[in-house]
Amino acid sequence: MSTSSRTNPSASDLAGRQARSQKPGKTALFGYPISLSLAPTFHNACYRQRHVPWTCELLESQDFNDFLRFIREDDFIGSAVTMPYKSEVLKHVDEIDQEAELIGAANTVYWRDHEDGKRSLVATNTDVAGIADAIISALPDSSRVEATTDRRIGLIVGGGGTTRTAVYTLRFRLKCDEIYIINRMDEEVGAVVQDFQAKGVEGVMQLKTPKDAAALGRTPDVIVNAIPSHDPQTEGEKLARQTLEAVLSLPAHSSLSSAPVFLEMCYHPHPWTKISSIAEEQGWHVIQGMECMYHQAVAQQMLWLPPTTTASESKELLKAGKEAVLQVLESRGALTKPKCA
Repeated sequence: MSTSSRTNPSASDLAGRQARSQKPGKTALFGYPISLSLAPTFHNACYRQRHVPWTCELLESQDFNDFLRFIREDDFIGSAVTMPYKSEVLKHVDEIDQEAELIGAANTVYWRDHEDGKRSLVATNTDVAGIADAIISALPDSSRVEATTDRRIGLIVGGGGTTRTAVYTLRFRLKCDEIYIINRMDEEVGAVVQDFQAKGVEGVMQLKTPKDAAALGRTPDVIVNAIPSHDPQTEGEKLARQTLEAVLSLPAHSSLSSAPVFLEMCYHPHPWTKISSIAEEQGWHVIQGMECMYHQAVAQQMLWLPPTTTASESKELLKAGKEAVLQVLESRGALTKPKCA
């Protein structure tokens, strides 16, 4: 197994993708539980848009061997991978790209074709693109990401694999100097902080209490909320919620937009959650988690298929997938903002 960078596809890689796109093929989302996922809906719409004879299906299983059997099938093209397998998948590929290596988790596998006729199964993490592009595309002026000269603060709520991805994204894509983590379990935050410190990433720390939040003096520029949508039950969950609400009510500051940004990663069972509604009421610029799903899925398409040649082509792909997902959400009654949110 080796580590590699995600570079522009070589001539042999492009030829391999083009050849695969002419024949029936299968992609999947592998994980558990995933029965409500709309990833196949998005990907299948993209295949129709590009006239590719492929399908995307849900591979829901608690047995990792089911995934190993799937990737050995002759018509296997690539796969999205979600919890609880984002770290496990790294043990079963030929190459791991630098982002997935630093994060310690992958959400995508794809074929890379080489000039000698061989090919490698590569693991990468398009959740980085999902988080970054969802935020940047919602900004009135994306140039502000690079232009800042003041202290930029990011905050993440959570302690799992998505938190690690968010740390990477906030530091390297959104240029946050300080990154705080709120979570119900101190040991989970400690593991994330220590892991990134060991890889040379400093400035990641825990925010434990409302008093700690008040000491910030102003809001973070951006928050990524990476936990499920449910009312807090345990003492740790209640303290985490109180700390987050204290952060939301701080004096507003944003180097990215006219208001600080709140990205709500959760969109099941509804894209509007109680905490995202509270953030909106406090004047935050709320971005829904579906936007992350759209952008990371387009990034996956760019790895499985020959890349689109124009910006308008990419926009049409995003539009096709998004419209298909919104149709399903509308049929579920999940587009109207609930009064209780």
